Amino acid sequence: MIAKKYWLLLSVSIALSTTPFLITERTQQGLKSAATAQTPPTTANLPKQPFLPTPGWLGLATIAGGGRQQYPWSPAHPNGQAVIVSDTEAWAKVKAGTPLVAVAPNFKQKVTFLRSSEERYGCDGVPTGMAAFSAPRRPPEGPVWLLPERDAQTATTIPVQKLPLAQVPENLLPRPLPKNSEVRAWKAGSIIILQRKESAHKVKMTVANNSQIIFTQTQEKYFFNNGEPRPPLNLATAKGEPGISEPVGVVQLKPNVTPTIVLWVPGYEGNGFTILASDGKKVKEYEGASLYFCGY
Repeated sequence: MIAKKYWLLLSVSIALSTTPFLITERTQQGLKSAATAQTPPTTANLPKQPFLPTPGWLGLATIAGGGRQQYPWSPAHPNGQAVIVSDTEAWAKVKAGTPLVAVAPNFKQKVTFLRSSEERYGCDGVPTGMAAFSAPRRPPEGPVWLLPERDAQTATTIPVQKLPLAQVPENLLPRPLPKNSEVRAWKAGSIIILQRKESAHKVKMTVANNSQIIFTQTQEKYFFNNGEPRPPLNLATAKGEPGISEPVGVVQLKPNVTPTIVLWVPGYEGNGFTILASDGKKVKEYEGASLYFCGY
């Protein structure tokens, strides 16, 4: 009987002595779970940028349904104010709420990742992969550069404007000036982009930074079929000529670094975007995005 009483007292004593440990352990586990639940999403799972030598991703501002468009390729989205055109798998691991910074002309705001999904796009409503972002206000229509906050401290965009031929430096456009139908130019800060006809359907594009040539390329308008009329290019009125690019965005990611240039490349059934960026030695062309729009 004494042994039984002793065993009972010993059991109660052990239980009382271990209870604070169990409570403490459970409390700590609960606090860890709560802390994990409250931790905001980070940029750790953002997709890698395998080709571009500059940080960030090319995005496009979305347009409100039924609104007038400045560009024929601007996408709509049910929730996002900006999208990155990408396969859905690339952004599948990114957590909703992950923060980035969106940079566009006269616009720089924190945005949050919403989701990666296929959205209907173009006149055929083709499912198109888009990574969507929410912004307090909609960016201006056109390209948007999206960056992690650590890379966005000094990032700005420079508006692209038509440049009168008389203001193009003579080393880029010798005098006397050619006809407006033969040449056109744009300016964005220190960048000048010049296109000059070489033949009826070919142009030479010259890109200069501080009047020094950094990139050249010959482009040719292409035609859908052999029976199509082929009038010569008129650069005074040309707009959306298939195969002939037009600058739509310039991003200055850091001071004293060659700006990154976004070019729109029109097509018969869709639109492409190429990016001119410096790898530290020279400016190269990189693929930006491609959007199928409509059967021709």
